[in-house]
Amino acid sequence: MKILHYVDAESISWAVPYIEHIKSLEGFGVENILLCRSGGNLEKLADENNIKFFAFKPLISNLPLLSPNFVKIVKKISPNIIHTRLSSAAGIAGFWKVFYHLPVISTVDKYPKLKYYKNSTYILPCSESVEKFMADSGIPTNKMTAIHNSVNVKFYSRDEKIRNEIRKFENLDDNKICFLGMGRLTDWKGFDILLKGFAEFLKCQEYPQKFILWIAGDGEERENLENLAKELNINEHVKFLGFVDDVRKILWASDVYVHPSKEDEPFGLSLLQAMSAGLPVIASQSGGIPEMLNRSQGLLFPKSDVKKLSECMNEIITKINSLSELSLERAKDFDVSVIAKKVYEVYEKFI
Repeated sequence: MKILHYVDAESISWAVPYIEHIKSLEGFGVENILLCRSGGNLEKLADENNIKFFAFKPLISNLPLLSPNFVKIVKKISPNIIHTRLSSAAGIAGFWKVFYHLPVISTVDKYPKLKYYKNSTYILPCSESVEKFMADSGIPTNKMTAIHNSVNVKFYSRDEKIRNEIRKFENLDDNKICFLGMGRLTDWKGFDILLKGFAEFLKCQEYPQKFILWIAGDGEERENLENLAKELNINEHVKFLGFVDDVRKILWASDVYVHPSKEDEPFGLSLLQAMSAGLPVIASQSGGIPEMLNRSQGLLFPKSDVKKLSECMNEIITKINSLSELSLERAKDFDVSVIAKKVYEVYEKFI
């Protein structure tokens, strides 16, 4: 079985788990070829993982008619199935599929404009929330199967030695509890809600000096968030880490992960990484997030509800050990080997 994986980009933020997923398909006898733009992290990771690579840059991504060379590349590769990621790739592959008579399977990672997927043979929404959105918008349910994104659980397994080294460097003794939030510092990610919730939480603590909040990531809201921490008089309890290349170390050094999105989020990869590291988690009830915690493996709060977030933070510090175990067990349901098997079973239907 030969699968052409097509992404209309040269770099994506989730390139590592994407390549891990492709690589995991090899265990089912799949021959993988990656088609994307050249010069970015996708090409680099494909080379490092011995995945065949072809480069293609459409003239205009949202006008598939102007990408006739796509057909020539597909005929040269001669795959059994084309599997797309990102809307423009689905639009281009779907438009030209009549010329190469191949099924086009499209993974959907957001709440999309449906025009890009009207010609896809089959659709794999990344969550039941996205699937419902697409069904409500007119996509037939028999044309879709929700398959969540994956994570390499073993890759994020906690290293106690590194945890102790980092906590010692940061002057965090065994009695100090570190909350962590991470992601792009944009408004919809809700880090202002996290800061306000943490401030309310500290007011209820007899020994507030026992608690610290780390925020990892960068973006246009960073200065505003730093100013907000000062306004809330919690800046001594908050540390902005900036962009972190390898998030595992800060996950291992932390005690609780908070995912505070203010808008519906199709799927939370950083939340899944935290769960794989064995962190108990708090998350907003947004989009596909509750699906990841469907057996009370973490605590949920209504979007933008500062008071409820504070209450969750107060509750979770009494349940760190038990929720840590449940969080890790749930993460295993999304392991790259498990998700690859589900995708392979979809491929089999079209061979």
